[in-house]
Amino acid sequence: MRSELAVPLIGANGRLEGVVNLESPHVAAFTEADSHLLQALATQAVIAIQEARLLDALLEMAWRVLAEPLDRVFSRLVDRARELLNVTAAAIWTLEGDTLVLRAGNGNQPTGDRIPVGQSLTGEAVRVRGPVISEDVRSDPRFFRPDLARAHGWVTALVVPLLVGDEEEPVGAFTVYWGEKEGGMATGAGLRGDEGAPHLPDVPLVSDWDKKVLTLLAHYAALAVHNARRQEALQAAQEQRAVAETFAALGDIAANVLHHLNNKVGTIPVRVQGIQDKCEGVLAEHPYLAHNLAAIEESAREALDAVRESLSLLHPIHRVPVNVRACVENALRTVAPPAGVAVSLEGVDTLPSVMAGQQTLTLVFVNLLQNAVEAMGGRGQITVRGWLEDGHVHVAVADTGPGIPPELHDRIFDFNYSRQEGRRDHKLGFGLWWVKTLMVRLGGSVRVESDGQSGTTFVLRLPPA
Repeated sequence: MRSELAVPLIGANGRLEGVVNLESPHVAAFTEADSHLLQALATQAVIAIQEARLLDALLEMAWRVLAEPLDRVFSRLVDRARELLNVTAAAIWTLEGDTLVLRAGNGNQPTGDRIPVGQSLTGEAVRVRGPVISEDVRSDPRFFRPDLARAHGWVTALVVPLLVGDEEEPVGAFTVYWGEKEGGMATGAGLRGDEGAPHLPDVPLVSDWDKKVLTLLAHYAALAVHNARRQEALQAAQEQRAVAETFAALGDIAANVLHHLNNKVGTIPVRVQGIQDKCEGVLAEHPYLAHNLAAIEESAREALDAVRESLSLLHPIHRVPVNVRACVENALRTVAPPAGVAVSLEGVDTLPSVMAGQQTLTLVFVNLLQNAVEAMGGRGQITVRGWLEDGHVHVAVADTGPGIPPELHDRIFDFNYSRQEGRRDHKLGFGLWWVKTLMVRLGGSVRVESDGQSGTTFVLRLPPA
């Protein structure tokens, strides 16, 4: 071979994908027209390579979204973004209120970092629900952490929102960063040519291909979020159904137990009264016997009342619109906090009614308030605060006690867990297990927030009426 014509295969993001070349045994075998033709063929080859790589990525992510946990899906999407777009770093953020939380990234930014939606470049993509580009994040006032950009060499940024549903609800954002020109090759997107000669700019540019690819990956990230939500809702529904079925069976057992107790224990007061009537003279001469007979009668009545109260919790709950403040006030009257405990209510008056059982929701607050009083040793502040979020009613019961260590947050709701040696009089003693179980039966949930040092907050989430 005495002649060769070679053209590089350069992708839309500036990455060298390969070379296409022609060889001939003749001298000066190739013309300028051959060069233009080969460049056109090279362009088609690059498109084929990029589309094949993208198709492989999408096929992989399709099964990952359905089969793997959300964080693992996010991690793989970030890796795929780096491979497909030849970027320095990539990150996926999820929306929580007015902040974006970093869920996955490979740019040395710690997972869990938070940035405001209203004052950040990433948040702008969420607000406008479309792609946002910054040519230089090191000096862009919209970028929330220019120090990170300078430290890691980020220059150009592309951000697309994660949108779900027909209404395109934003649930987060996908961000990629290209770095500076290194070693004669731009480390990012967009090679431009002047009169046919390739030019590598100092600041990479973002192509339409980059935006399309990242938007596709963002769709998969949004689908993963949507799928995770549905899985959580399904799990909660299954748990609620299992609890309802269990309590339905226990309710039947409770009715039988209560019936037998009424028959057996209920005869004690009657028999005591009969003894008192027929042996009035003897009892008058023996105060000890009279006192013990009265105590037996009173204990029998208290036992029946305690059994009725406890077993009534096993019966089906008929959910109706319930006023939250009324339940809190009823619970406060039952608990009767000591003088050393101050209680304040915030935002509870403005809450809409919730779907619950009046007695059941009151019992939930009774348990939480009693726990708070005991945790503080009878001295401190309890705050009951209510608000609306995500279409649900939230009520937080916070105390100023010593707190609950994070490693115990899951265990405290277990059936057999108790940090107290004793039990309250006339109670089954299941503690926070009752709270969680009753909240599930009401179609809600409960979670605990505490650093183990400065107080504890229990947050209830309830469906509005």
